[in-house]
Amino acid sequence: MDVSVEFAGVSRILAGTRGVSLSLQDGTTFREILGLLGSRYPELLGHVIDPSENTLYASTALSLNGKYMVPLERIDESPRDGDRLIFLSLMAGG
Repeated sequence: MDVSVEFAGVSRILAGTRGVSLSLQDGTTFREILGLLGSRYPELLGHVIDPSENTLYASTALSLNGKYMVPLERIDESPRDGDRLIFLSLMAGG
């Protein structure tokens, strides 16, 4: 399955890119995707991705197709082919 990932806010700054396309095995979970992204972009670890559990810190949300957020209870579920995952920073200063 192919999934696109978009980085916004802090995650974009840390990853140094707007996004990436991933070719994954069917059934790959959101948690596994976070682990893969942490390996590919280690700058995200400890700031956006919690490496101890391959989850997101509370300051970042994962949007699925721009329609809803992926809650922690669904982190072990899988996206579908063609889905778009968006990292959103929830905290900002001014």
